[in-house]
Amino acid sequence: ATTSRRGPNRSPGQLVSDGTDTLRAFTMALEEVRTETPDLQPDGRYDFQLSDVAPDLVFMTSVDYDALNYNGSPDRLSRTEPELDMPIVVYDKTTDPAVVSIDQIHTVLDFAEDQVLVSEIYVISNNDSAVFLGETGDAADGTFELVLPSGAQNVDFQRSFGSSTNFMPATELIQTERGWADTLPLRPGQAAMNLLVSYQIPFEDGVQIAHPVYYVTDNATVIMPDVGVSLQGSDWANEGTRQMGAAGTFLSYASPGIEAGEALSFELDGRINRSEVAAVMGSTETDSTTGIMLGATVFLLVVVGAVFTVSSWQNSTTGADSDSVELDMEPLLRAVANLDDAFEAGAIEETQYHRQREKLMNELAGMWPQIDSQSGGQDG
Repeated sequence: ATTSRRGPNRSPGQLVSDGTDTLRAFTMALEEVRTETPDLQPDGRYDFQLSDVAPDLVFMTSVDYDALNYNGSPDRLSRTEPELDMPIVVYDKTTDPAVVSIDQIHTVLDFAEDQVLVSEIYVISNNDSAVFLGETGDAADGTFELVLPSGAQNVDFQRSFGSSTNFMPATELIQTERGWADTLPLRPGQAAMNLLVSYQIPFEDGVQIAHPVYYVTDNATVIMPDVGVSLQGSDWANEGTRQMGAAGTFLSYASPGIEAGEALSFELDGRINRSEVAAVMGSTETDSTTGIMLGATVFLLVVVGAVFTVSSWQNSTTGADSDSVELDMEPLLRAVANLDDAFEAGAIEETQYHRQREKLMNELAGMWPQIDSQSGGQDG
């Protein structure tokens, strides 16, 4: 198998001859049972010679290259396919923030007592064929930057990757002179990462929510319960109401794109109808503020569609081709690599690292049946 680098046109570039490859073998229950770590050969290839291989093992390859970790797609051996070609693609690095864009900013609002609860979901893309490391070239100084409105309290960050709805704590963000910044490298790809930012702002009869956005943004949406408060703003269009079952009626607004450096801004006006708020709060299954906001977020994702809907790896047919399987797995493999990067950099505690990695690997487990169908099933 080979390790190659993507060129500027996103086509495979030359083979690379430095780095350390790792081959891991997993059972169908995702128990890691074997690890091999040879060095890359001068021609950019790595070679694993295995014997006494159980027929139910799934193999995954990874390579540490230029201080980052990359994964290949999983595969299986069989009697009809005793050799596997498992290429890994690595990328150059960039410090140009212009390669970063925001596909969408979804804002979910909720109200509790004298607070407005805000959840902003950033769908972030890296449009280059290089890993974005921030403007200094050191991801520890910050990569993706964001600013919160004045008066934001109880700030919380979570993230997911690609089409995954499995949000996890994003403990890698740091405060900067301009606001906040992620410290994970941003890998190439459309909707490469999803960042969920939750906070509270004091609210009486009205409040303005505004903050600059440092990257070109395609569009923005706001959704909030109909509790007597309206949204005002020249760039915002009222898209009517939506029913959310027992949670009641929600108002929906949309805004066109935002240029880099411009502000996401709107005003909330009106008095909160306390009885409506109590009805919405009572219809949820949790009394946790974060849980309420995240529940509203999941509803939003279903409404807007095609952003975080449950990926096809969970309900795929056995006839899925290998290209679609590899595409579906890429966000999860990227998530594992980013998590490994954070742990190696000391940005995440070991207990939390293992817990989050296990959750991601459990999602990857949903791909095993597809791999099984492609490789002709187990040898009897």
